[in-house]
Amino acid sequence: MKRMFNTKLLVTLVVVSICSSFFYTGPGIQFAEASHDEIRVGLFFGNNALRTVNLDSNNSNTLKANYNNAEHPLYSGVGEFEFSLTNVNKTSTVFSDSDISKVREIYNQLSNSNVPVFYGFNGLWHVLVPSHRANEVTDINPSLRASSFSVASQVVKVENKGRTIAYFEQIDNNTVLRLHSDDEFISVNDGSRYRGFMEVLKENDGFKVINQLDMELYLRGVVPYEMSPSWPIEALAAQTVAARTYAVRNWNKYKSRGFNVCTTVNSQVYRGYNSRHETSRVVEAIEKTEGEIITFNGNPIDAVYHSHSGGHTENSENVWGGTLTYLRGVKDPYSVRSGSMLDDWAYETVIEGVDEHGRAGFKDELVSRGHLDSSFDIADIEVVTFDSGRVDYLLLTSEQGEEVKIRSGQIFGAFHNNTSPGGSQRLWSRVFDVKMDSNTFIQSTLGIKQVSGDAFTVLGEAETSVVDGKEVYVLTENGKTSLPTRPHNITLDGSGWGHGVGMSQWGARQMAVEGYSYREILEYYYRQIDVR
Repeated sequence: MKRMFNTKLLVTLVVVSICSSFFYTGPGIQFAEASHDEIRVGLFFGNNALRTVNLDSNNSNTLKANYNNAEHPLYSGVGEFEFSLTNVNKTSTVFSDSDISKVREIYNQLSNSNVPVFYGFNGLWHVLVPSHRANEVTDINPSLRASSFSVASQVVKVENKGRTIAYFEQIDNNTVLRLHSDDEFISVNDGSRYRGFMEVLKENDGFKVINQLDMELYLRGVVPYEMSPSWPIEALAAQTVAARTYAVRNWNKYKSRGFNVCTTVNSQVYRGYNSRHETSRVVEAIEKTEGEIITFNGNPIDAVYHSHSGGHTENSENVWGGTLTYLRGVKDPYSVRSGSMLDDWAYETVIEGVDEHGRAGFKDELVSRGHLDSSFDIADIEVVTFDSGRVDYLLLTSEQGEEVKIRSGQIFGAFHNNTSPGGSQRLWSRVFDVKMDSNTFIQSTLGIKQVSGDAFTVLGEAETSVVDGKEVYVLTENGKTSLPTRPHNITLDGSGWGHGVGMSQWGARQMAVEGYSYREILEYYYRQIDVR
């Protein structure tokens, strides 16, 4: 019986592993920097930058400006803080200084009056008021003088529950706005909640949003999205150490953008806080491995992982071309007895034309991708594998005897996303065999032999006959049955999911079920490593 599984979760797992940085180029440097307790996660940036940012919590929030590497509280209040782009109209400055503490002093003085007051920044700090109320400030502080506030056409406007707090012409890596909360969580536009604080920077015509928080709390938003939170604690602990190691090793991946990791499969999936995913098992797994990472020769390893090995993990060089001592292929009986539907799957389609699921046939798909010429008539396919059983390439032979080599990566790229409706059929990995309906098997006392082609020779005691043609039949007790001489249908019969390098998550689950500890799991899938 095939076990149901979470397709969305497993898609995430595979791509994360594929996209991880593979070559470690800075011995010692990243590890040292990663010893910091907090990690910075880019939530929205680049093409996903937000036009308007709304931050809120269930308690009081404080807007702070991180200016010249020092944090300055500007305003505290409950309710939503909105960041938007707007024009500044009819606003005057009544005090300016490069010293933000002096500006805050004047701001606090005026904020106790009935004159609306807000901050301004255009390279210099300002106290602003509406122009038509500017003459009132001298009654409060005779030293104040009103003048125009000169800024670009569009500035960053910060509001709290509709009340204007500040206008910023510049908001960049040198002048950053942060929102801290007295609550444990801060929600962002879509309602997602995050621990730590939020940092907002102007980026193009929108805003970049960065979440900074404790590394161990960050893992609570990663581990349950990389592995089912209902799995055994030792498997979750192994996943936690691998995820922490990934973050440490890739500490500088987005350094130029001002953060360490992103939220997608380009780093590790991070979704912040969700009570349904942050189970007691997840929390226990993180706490029991607090601060632990996997190292080789004292440096954090590239702790890649995948969903299901298909029975044997793979050497790193057979997937990415670089040999790493700790990423060696090992027999993996645990994955294939895990009970996952990934233990055994099949991708069935036609050679040419469109199959019953509306997908292009095997040959047509390869032709459309430029891997095969349309005049090539497939007569036979030889599967060439690595020692692990993972396909290296397919050698296609035509009816005219021509041969074409198709790399497993080309096969995977052509058919992995070419699913049947509902995803019941998919090419999940490069661990597969090829079967075609033109393959004929002859059984004798010497065993089973596969033959194929459009000519068969029948040997009798007295004579030899050659059956040569496009229509060949066998006569059985059920009557005449057509024996195809050219392949019409093909089945890719396989196991596993993912690149196969490093830890198999289904294998880790099965090892945990069988009583292995997270350290034993890690030491099985990563060779010659230390966990510390």
